[in-house]
Amino acid sequence: TSSLDVTCSHSDNYFYTIPGSRCTSYYRCYQNQPIEFSCTDGAMFDFYQQRCVRTDGTCYEAVCTGKTNGLYADTSQGCRRSYRCRGGKLTVLDSCPTGTLFDGTACAPEEQVVCESPETTAATIRYEADARCYGLPDGNHVLPTGGADCKKYLLCQNDQVVDVLECPSGYRFDEQTKRCRLSNQAASCRTTYQQHDWSLADDNGCSMLPDGPHLAPTSHDCRTYVKCQSHRMVSRHECPSMTVFNGQQCVPTFLYHCPRLDPPGDICQHAPNGFRVDPRKGCAYYVRCQGRRTVEQHSCPNGFHYDTVQSGCIASTLDTSCHRIPYSTDCIQRASGFYQDFTTMDDDVSLSPCRAYFHCHNGVKTGFRCPHGYLFDGENCVPPGSYQCPVEDVNSCQGKPNGYYKDTRAGCRAYHLCTNGNKIAYLCQPGHIFAGGKCVEGVKQGYGTVCDEPDTPCTDRPDGYYQDRDTHCRQYYFCQRGEKLQTLTCRGSKLFDGRGCVPPDSYTCPSGMDVDVDAAASENCIVRHCEPVCAKGGFYADYDSGCEQYFFCIDGKQSLLSCSEGYVFNGELCVPKASYYCPRYCTPPESC
Repeated sequence: TSSLDVTCSHSDNYFYTIPGSRCTSYYRCYQNQPIEFSCTDGAMFDFYQQRCVRTDGTCYEAVCTGKTNGLYADTSQGCRRSYRCRGGKLTVLDSCPTGTLFDGTACAPEEQVVCESPETTAATIRYEADARCYGLPDGNHVLPTGGADCKKYLLCQNDQVVDVLECPSGYRFDEQTKRCRLSNQAASCRTTYQQHDWSLADDNGCSMLPDGPHLAPTSHDCRTYVKCQSHRMVSRHECPSMTVFNGQQCVPTFLYHCPRLDPPGDICQHAPNGFRVDPRKGCAYYVRCQGRRTVEQHSCPNGFHYDTVQSGCIASTLDTSCHRIPYSTDCIQRASGFYQDFTTMDDDVSLSPCRAYFHCHNGVKTGFRCPHGYLFDGENCVPPGSYQCPVEDVNSCQGKPNGYYKDTRAGCRAYHLCTNGNKIAYLCQPGHIFAGGKCVEGVKQGYGTVCDEPDTPCTDRPDGYYQDRDTHCRQYYFCQRGEKLQTLTCRGSKLFDGRGCVPPDSYTCPSGMDVDVDAAASENCIVRHCEPVCAKGGFYADYDSGCEQYFFCIDGKQSLLSCSEGYVFNGELCVPKASYYCPRYCTPPESC
C-alpha cells in the first residue's frame, strides 16, 4: 500500500478498507486527511458492519488485475468511493460526498446509481471464525497464548470471541475473579485454558467413542476430526478447504450441512408455558417459558435435578427422567435440539420409541422420558391421540442380542453393533462388503464391487443426499461412488425435501405412483440460467466441461481458460479433481 494514494476530497463518518491489507486495515477521512487503523489479533474489518469482526465470513477488496487504465466504482465499499487503475495496479482512492455513490464516471445521487455485487467485481477473501471461545462459558477468559504474564484475555459470548483485551501495565488477568488485578494480588490465570486444552478435550472425547473416525469435540465448523482407538485419540486431522467431515469422510461443503454452525436458539421456542429443564447446562438447570420465550432461569442445589412432573428439585439419585452423557455418538453429527430416541429399553420391555427422547448440544446428549401416557412428537410431550408415532426403524437394536448386524437400509459396506439395546454404526473400507458377520473383500466384476442387495438406489447417481420415499420422505440417504453409505432420519414429523428437513405442511413427499423424476437431476444439480455469456464480470467455472475449463469476463468479453490435466476450477483456482465436486446443470445446453 506504499504506492497507494488515499485521497480524502470529502470527509464522512464511514470507515473504509485499505486494499491489499486483506481486510485487516482500514481508514477514515477526517478533515480531508486519512487516519489509518488496524484490526488486532486476527480480526477482519467488515465495511457493512463498520467494525472489526471475528465471525466467519467474506470480505472484498478492489483489484485492478485485468482492467484497463481509468476510474472504477469500488463495489466492495458499496460504491461510496472510486479507485483508479494504472498499469494493472491500484493507484488512487477517493470517497464521494455524503448521499452520493460513484457510478463509474462521477459521484451521483444514491437513488440514481446501481452498484454491482462485489462477488463478481472484486477480490474475494474468505476468513474463518475465531474458535478460541468455542465451548467456553460467556464472560472473560485468559488468552491461551497470552504468555506467563497473563496480560491478554478473551471476551466470549455464545461461543464467539467478542473482543481480545489487555490488562493495563502492572496488572494481569485473574482467572478466579475474571478481571484484571495488580500483578502481586492475582492468583493463577491458567485454570481455564488447562481445562480447555484442545488436544486434551479431543482425547477425552474418545474415551466415550468406539474405534474409528469421529467429529472432534472441539470442532466448531465440522472440519476437524479425530481417530479413536481403545478409547484414546490416536490422530487428529483437518479436512481440506471447502470440505467438511460428515461423520465418515470429508465431503464438499454443499453436500453436507454442518450442524454445529446452527445457532442453538431459545430453549423455549417450541415449548408451552411453564417450567422445563435446560439440557444445554444440565439436568439441574431449568427455565420458565412464557410465549415461547425464556423469561426466568433457575438451578437446583448441588446433587439435585429438576423434575418437571413434581415441579421441583429432587435428589439426582432418584431422577429417572433426565440422564446426561458428556459426548455421545448420537449427538456428534446433530444440531442443537430435541430428537426422538428409538433405542431406549424399559426393564427389558420395548419402550414406545416416541416416549423417550434426547437433547443434543455440542455433542452432549441429555436423555429424557415423557410421563406415562404421553408421546414425544419431536418438540413436546403430547397425548397419544394428537400424534401418531412413526414406524420403528428396521435397523433398531431393540430386543436384539448383542452383536454385529448388516444395515438393511444402507449399502453393502454398512453395518452396526448392538450392545444392550444401543446401536453403534460402522462402515467397511472401500472394496469390502459386510457378509457373514464381518468385512470381506467384495466380488469384483467390471469396475465395481458387486452387491447382492436388491436395494441399490445410488447406481449412476452423483454423490449427495436423496429422499427415501418408502418412508414418506422422513428418511434420506447419502450416496457416494454409486454406493448407499448412510441413512438418516428427520427430527419429529419433518420431511426431507431433497435439500433439508422441512415442516410437513410446507412439502408433499412424492408417492410411488407419481412420475419419479430422477433425484440426480432434481436434487443434486443446479438450475441453468439462460443469461448471455459474460453478462457480469469475474471468473466462472464451465460446468458443462466438468469444471476442467473456466472463463474470465470483463466488459462483456470472454476469455476461455483450462486447468492442467487432473485439475478442476473450484470458483477461485484450479485444484486436484479429487478435492472438489463439480456441480452439474439440471438441463442440457440445448434447453436455452
